[in-house]
Amino acid sequence: MRRTTQTRTVERRQRVINYVTVKREVVQCEPIYVSFGEVVKARRLERGWTQADLAERVGLSRTSVTNIEIGRQRVLLSDLFDFAKAFDVSPRSLFNALKQ
Repeated sequence: MRRTTQTRTVERRQRVINYVTVKREVVQCEPIYVSFGEVVKARRLERGWTQADLAERVGLSRTSVTNIEIGRQRVLLSDLFDFAKAFDVSPRSLFNALKQ
């Protein structure tokens, strides 16, 4: 996550107060990871699972599942197979569902 900061100074009654404004940008990986995340999220929602449910099934943290779903985290090849097993589909079907 990239952060840009902007500082401004306001003087009041002989006190100087510094305000810092932080603007957050979501940093995403390559488009294929974003597409994969969309597929994972759609499959998870079809089954009515929470991110924590899916995380437990694939052996990742809930935060990792969140980051994968929004395309912020790359997926290892072994993770791809874990997701396919959790969804009871072939790894190929996960690839076929990707937006090209």
